[in-house]
Amino acid sequence: MVFSAKSKLTKLASHWDLLARDAKWAVLSADDRKGNRWDDDTFWQTGVADVEGVLNECARYGIRTGRALDFGCGVGRLSRALAPHFERVDGVDVSSAMIALARQSGRSNITFHENPYPNLRIFESGSFDFALSLMTLQHIPPRLMQSYLLELGRVLRSKGLVFVQIPDRPRARISSVRLRTFTRRLAFKVPGVKGVWKARRGTLPLEMYGMRSAQVEKVLANAGFDLLQMVVDQAAGDDWESRHYIARRR
Repeated sequence: MVFSAKSKLTKLASHWDLLARDAKWAVLSADDRKGNRWDDDTFWQTGVADVEGVLNECARYGIRTGRALDFGCGVGRLSRALAPHFERVDGVDVSSAMIALARQSGRSNITFHENPYPNLRIFESGSFDFALSLMTLQHIPPRLMQSYLLELGRVLRSKGLVFVQIPDRPRARISSVRLRTFTRRLAFKVPGVKGVWKARRGTLPLEMYGMRSAQVEKVLANAGFDLLQMVVDQAAGDDWESRHYIARRR
C-alpha cells in the first residue's frame, strides 16, 4: 500500500506541477479564467470570502487562534486569507511548483511546505489548533484520503477544530461528465493514447473521488474527532453531491 500511495502521489505532484503554468485557473477552474485570465485581486478575494464563511460556521464551536493548517494549499489562496485570523499558518501541498508560487505571498506568519509523503510526518503531533481542506481531498484516492484524515487527527491539538470538504457520491448514475470519464479511462488503456493527450493538452485530466458520509464519519471518529456538523455544499460541482464536515479533536 505504501508503495502504491507514493506512486500515486508522485503522479499527482507531477500533474499539479504542470497545472501550475496556469495556477490560479487550476485552483479555481472557471471557464472564462483559463489561460492566466484570473485578476489577482478577484482571485485572492475568493479566498477571503471562503475563509470568512468557514470561520463563521466554526465560530459557534469556539476557534483557538494559535496555529492553522491549510491542507492542499496550492498557491496559498486560503492560507493568505487565514493569516489575519491566526498567529501562524502553515500551507502544505504535494506540488513543488505550486509551493514555489505560494511562497511569493510575502506574508510573515505563513510557512509553505512541500509534502511528498502519504502522511503529514513533517509536522509533530498536536501542532495545530485548526485545520482546513477545501477542494483537495476530492482529487485523492479514498485510501489515501482516509490516511490523511487520520493524520489530521494526529497533528491537531485536543479541542482543535477541523473543517474538511469531501464529495459524497455522483448526483446521477449516468451523466455527461461520468460518461466522458469512463470513456477516457477506457481510451487511456490503449498504448500511446495518454502520451498523445498529454502532448496536445499539456497534462492529463484530474480524477475526482468521493467517500460516503458514513465512512467519513467513521474515519473521523477513528482519528479522534467528534463530529459537530455535516452540511451538503456545491464545492465539487454539479456532477457530485459534496459535503463539508466540522469536527473537534477529543
